[in-house]
Amino acid sequence: YISGDRFVQTRIQLDPVYTGQVECRQLSDGALLWTYGENGGIPYVVGFNEHAVYVHDYATADFLALDPQTGAERWRHPEALDMFGGNAGIVFACNGDPVVFGKRIDQYTGETVWATTYLIPILPDGGYAVYSDTYYHWEGTVLTPKRLIAIDMNSGQVKYKSDPMPGDPDQENPLT
Repeated sequence: YISGDRFVQTRIQLDPVYTGQVECRQLSDGALLWTYGENGGIPYVVGFNEHAVYVHDYATADFLALDPQTGAERWRHPEALDMFGGNAGIVFACNGDPVVFGKRIDQYTGETVWATTYLIPILPDGGYAVYSDTYYHWEGTVLTPKRLIAIDMNSGQVKYKSDPMPGDPDQENPLT
């Protein structure tokens, strides 16, 4: 992920123990600026903007924001988020709030702004998309109809659900 003059990436080690580390580097020359994750978790970068580097720890299900300049933890979301770190990442509301799996999170506090409950596809799924003030995601499981769901980014209210879509119900392609 790139923002401004920096990029962040996840380094994973599978053997002998599954661990991870987030690195922030200077875009111009690749110089290492800071790292996060030396304590044995499995942190994956899932988003980056001018406000924060967003990380999901696959080992603990923690979702947190890191300071993009120092790598210091700004906040940790109070509820576990079940997502695979290598997923398609997160999307952002117009003001910079991160949105993941039907939940908008305040970029400054880590508290939930709104949450909309729907059947989230099994992982990995095709990620999410945002256009204007609407958040789009897949709804459904392998055993239930797969639909496109549209959610208002400001209120969290469902705008509509599509008719059931034909084909493979295990949607793994990007939603664009």
